[in-house]
Amino acid sequence: VSFNQLTELPTAFSHCSKLIEIRASENAIAKLLNLLDPSSTLCSSLTSLTLSSNALEEIPIQLSSLRMLRNLNLSKNKISKIDAGVFARMNNLDELNLSSNSITQLPSQDFLGLRKLATVDLSRNHLAELPPFGAGLKEFHAASNKFTRFPDALCIADPGSCHKTLQVLDVRDNAITELPDSIAELRCLTRLDLTNNSVSGLNPALALITPLICVSLAGNPLKKIRVGLLDANGNGGATLKEYLKTRLPTPTTIAAPTSSTPRTQANSTSSSATSVVAAAAAAATAIEVPVSVSKLEYVKKKLTAVPEEVFVAAS
Repeated sequence: VSFNQLTELPTAFSHCSKLIEIRASENAIAKLLNLLDPSSTLCSSLTSLTLSSNALEEIPIQLSSLRMLRNLNLSKNKISKIDAGVFARMNNLDELNLSSNSITQLPSQDFLGLRKLATVDLSRNHLAELPPFGAGLKEFHAASNKFTRFPDALCIADPGSCHKTLQVLDVRDNAITELPDSIAELRCLTRLDLTNNSVSGLNPALALITPLICVSLAGNPLKKIRVGLLDANGNGGATLKEYLKTRLPTPTTIAAPTSSTPRTQANSTSSSATSVVAAAAAAATAIEVPVSVSKLEYVKKKLTAVPEEVFVAAS
C-alpha cells in the first residue's frame, strides 16, 4: 500500500493471522496505535514492517507487541520520541532503520539483549551519544549526527556487547575530534568510515585491529599524516596500520623497589614509571609530527630505512 494517501493503517490488518509483511511507505501515516492491539493475531505473524516516508512523530511502547518482527524500517519520518522499552522485547529483530528522523536520544537499555540485531541505521538524526548494543551487531551506520566524541559505547569489552562482532562502522559527517584507546576492542572491524569529521590525530590503537582493511579519513584535518597513507577510497588500511604500529608505545618493564632500595632510588624509579605511562598515553592520543621543519638529520644512525617522519614532514 505504498505511495498512497493513507493517514493510518486499516484496523482490519490486526486480524490477518497470515500477514507477514506490510509495506506502506510514502503515505501520510501519523499514528500506529490502531494496529497495535496486543491481542491481535498480527502480533504473532508480522515479520517485516516498512513505514518510511510518512508522518510518524514517535515510536510508542505498543510497538513492542510485534514480537516476531525481523525487519523494521521507520526511516524518513519526523520521529523525535521513542518510548523506553519499545525494542527490548523484539528478540527476533535483525535489521532496524531509523535514519532521517529527528531522534536526539535512544532508550538506554533496549538494545543490549537483542542478540539477533545485525544491522542498525541511525544516519541523519540528532544523536550525540549511544547506548550499548548487543553481541550480534555487524553493521552500524550513524552518519550525519551530532557526535563530537567517538561512540565508545560500541567498544565496551563486555561479553554481551557488540565489540567482538561489529564489522562495519560508519560515523562520517559528524564532529568527532579523536579516537579512544578502547577502539582496539572492536576486534572484528573491517571497515571504518570517519569521512568529514574533525579528527586531527590518529590513535595507534587502530593498528591492533587485525581485520581492519578499509579506513576512510577524507575531510579530516590530518595535516601531520603523509597524504600517501590516506587512500581517498579508504582502501589503504593495511598501509596505514603498518605506519601506526611504529607509533605504538614500546612496553617497558620497571622493577619494583625492594625494602633495601634507597628512598631516592625508589623515587627515581617511580618517576621513570610515570614518564613511561605519560609517553604511552601521549603516543596513543595522536600522531604528532613537527608542522614546520626546515632540516632533518639522521646521520650515523645505522638506519636500514628512511624514517616515516621524513615523508610526513615533506608532504
